[in-house]
Amino acid sequence: MEAVLPVEVQIPSLRVLMDVKLQEAEWVRTRYEELSLIEEKRLAAICHGRLYQQKMKRAFDQKVRPRVYHAGDMVLKRILPPQNDRRGKWTPNYEGSFMVKKVFSGGALLLTTMDGEDFPSPVNADAAKEGLKRTTASRMIVCALVKASWIIPGGDQSESSCSEGRKHGESEDIWGVTELELDEITGFTLPLG
Repeated sequence: MEAVLPVEVQIPSLRVLMDVKLQEAEWVRTRYEELSLIEEKRLAAICHGRLYQQKMKRAFDQKVRPRVYHAGDMVLKRILPPQNDRRGKWTPNYEGSFMVKKVFSGGALLLTTMDGEDFPSPVNADAAKEGLKRTTASRMIVCALVKASWIIPGGDQSESSCSEGRKHGESEDIWGVTELELDEITGFTLPLG
């Protein structure tokens, strides 16, 4: 008779059955019980896996702040693909200061330059990062750059007029807020020049 390890006794095989001399009916019954336990163990493992994934998702979501863009936000665009530049690792990763014209539901952004030129194709939101903060002051700066003819350096802002003959503050800017309202909110005007 050959030596049988204690571990092998737990593993039903033909050699172990011959050495232990178990009855075939008893072996079939124990084998059926083991197979039914496998299903329970598999379900328990799946349940624990899902609980672990939910726990990791909650921990990740607590630390990560999602990027939410709105029309009119100022963003920087990642330079894709990486350019071969003589500056090596000091090559800039982001370019320009662009304005978000439209936000699509899938995370794509339609950008425009400060001159009003549209990009031919949308940019993924992952390839953009927040430039200027979305505050009233940054809106006023963009408004002043877009409608620079409204602000006369050193002049009385309430009496200046635009090229269409309207007085300063009578027309709404691209955010639906007049420049006079911006001046009242922020408490200052932006002199150019």
